[in-house]
Amino acid sequence: MERESTLVDLSDGHGLHVAPAQPNCERLRWLPAVSRTDRTRVRAHTCECRTTIYEFCQAGGLRFVRRTVRAADGNRVHETERLIAARAERVWQRLLLGLAR
Repeated sequence: MERESTLVDLSDGHGLHVAPAQPNCERLRWLPAVSRTDRTRVRAHTCECRTTIYEFCQAGGLRFVRRTVRAADGNRVHETERLIAARAERVWQRLLLGLAR
C-alpha cells in the first residue's frame, strides 16, 4: 500500500508547498533577520515557485524558521526565535500543515 503525502508531491519537479493557513492557526512571532553566527545550515526549505519561501535553519546549536517574502522592491526576511531542536521541529511541521503562520 502506497502512503500518500499531503506535504510533498515531487512528480512535477516542485518541492514542499506550505498548506493554506487553517482557521484559527497559531500566529508565529516573526523577528527581523539578524546574522548571529558565521554559518547557517538550511535543513529543509519550501518550493521556490511561491512568493513566500520558508527555510528550516540551524545555527549555533539552535534551530529556527526563516521566511523570505520576495517583492519587486526587494526581499523581506524574518525569522522565528531560535529554539532547541524538538521545539523548532514542531514549529516547522505546524507551519507546513497550515496550523501556524
